[in-house]
Amino acid sequence: MSGVLNSIEIAVKTLPCPILIKEVGAGISLPVAKKLHNVGVYYIDVACAGGTSWARIEAERLPKSQRELYEPFLDWGHLITDILPEMRQILQQVTIIGSGGLRNGLDLAKLLYLGCHIGGGASVLLKSLETEELEVKQEQLFQSLKTIKEQLSIALFLTGINKADDLGNLNKMS
Repeated sequence: MSGVLNSIEIAVKTLPCPILIKEVGAGISLPVAKKLHNVGVYYIDVACAGGTSWARIEAERLPKSQRELYEPFLDWGHLITDILPEMRQILQQVTIIGSGGLRNGLDLAKLLYLGCHIGGGASVLLKSLETEELEVKQEQLFQSLKTIKEQLSIALFLTGINKADDLGNLNKMS
């Protein structure tokens, strides 16, 4: 990882904008997150296993002879529920984005409870865009977002919490 880490450090020092590091399905462990923070990264999307498997999608594009080479690694990766509790060590210094399998407002509540600052998920929103009509796409997209927001509100009500930001504090008390 040293070559990659060196390139990230150069980007952090030379680009005029913050750098967000995003995994694409295997997750970012605490030791890697600490190394990223040490070179100046303050935004990390841990993007764990459980969501869209980009490795699987890319493997499907390969000829069968090459696909077999990668097949043992298609389920490679950390689960977000394993990674987030240990990430608490750096939560004050780094903004953690949790993605990989977020499908509804309850999933979002769980990510926030486990310590994420932000949750991200594409599949539920992409499904709302499967129609050809632009007006229908927009309405379905807004409805999907509204549903996620309402589900999060229900989760907050059921836990006796007023603000989503306080879900992470609930975990600290337990």
